[in-house]
Amino acid sequence: MSKHTPGPWFYIPKVEARYDPFTGTRRPDQGAHWIGVDPENTKSVALLIGEENLEANAALIIASPDLLQELKRVRDLTHQECGNCSMCNVINKAEGKK
Repeated sequence: MSKHTPGPWFYIPKVEARYDPFTGTRRPDQGAHWIGVDPENTKSVALLIGEENLEANAALIIASPDLLQELKRVRDLTHQECGNCSMCNVINKAEGKK
């Protein structure tokens, strides 16, 4: 897996999207909610469609780069990478290693 797009990431609500970018099919005009790497959304990280838990999901996605960086910092302060503890397992999962 290649490296993730560095943060900060931003939430861009209700961008008009009449076509599903994954299937190319027309869908109801409910709007799409983007996670982008800049407020103008010139480069997208994620697309969220739907309303259920949308803002909570967006907040978690936006925080992901910072959460990973801080978790790695705590790991480096407390112990070497062992690959067996829950902290190392979560870091490896986020980096696509497991």
